[in-house]
Amino acid sequence: LDIRFRSGHVQLTSNHLVFAQQLRPDGEEGGGSSSSSRSLAPLLAGAVRCGDQLLGPWLDGSLVLQEVLAVGRVEGRGLYAPLLSGGTLLVNGILASCYAIPRSIVGSSLYKGLAALSDGSAVHEAAHAWSLPLRLLCGRSSA
Repeated sequence: LDIRFRSGHVQLTSNHLVFAQQLRPDGEEGGGSSSSSRSLAPLLAGAVRCGDQLLGPWLDGSLVLQEVLAVGRVEGRGLYAPLLSGGTLLVNGILASCYAIPRSIVGSSLYKGLAALSDGSAVHEAAHAWSLPLRLLCGRSSA
């Protein structure tokens, strides 16, 4: 996918998680009734739509909500999947999870249950917990 926002764009697979404020079908932002109660939640990049907001760069280097202006399909080759101790990183200035959820899991009842129980944060937290043994193993081998 190629997700375009005011100050740039990011390319990633539709199964990668990005942190977003999603618009509800009625056009209102999700996550609460006031802007102070809204929070960014992990969302499959394939579910991002025009009008949703991603955390992105501003002129002074800070991060602000950036409205999604366009979402398009692109094809490419390659793989970059860093395994980070915190589980998040900035990709072209957009806050993203370092985890992509395989299609076979996205369709499962376990995934749907985790997503329904929370604002999506449980999905990122579960992926982060499942990767703990690998992160520990990689951390020991680099020391």
